[in-house]
Amino acid sequence: MRSFRQGLRSSITNPKVITLYVIGSLHLVAVVAGAHRARSVFPRHSYRRNMDVMTGTALVGFGAALAGE
Repeated sequence: MRSFRQGLRSSITNPKVITLYVIGSLHLVAVVAGAHRARSVFPRHSYRRNMDVMTGTALVGFGAALAGE
């Protein structure tokens, strides 16, 4: 337990760790905000249809590329 506390204290006082933690937190907040905003778009039938067409085309293209090798 003593080693754990010493490592935790070392990490908490390290400015690099704090900076990366803040950047990571901001990134996760941006991802959640984007997902929340995109949630209103996904239920639209036209959007889902277009996504199905695009992903289907990509999968067929990948399959053709693999078959051509």
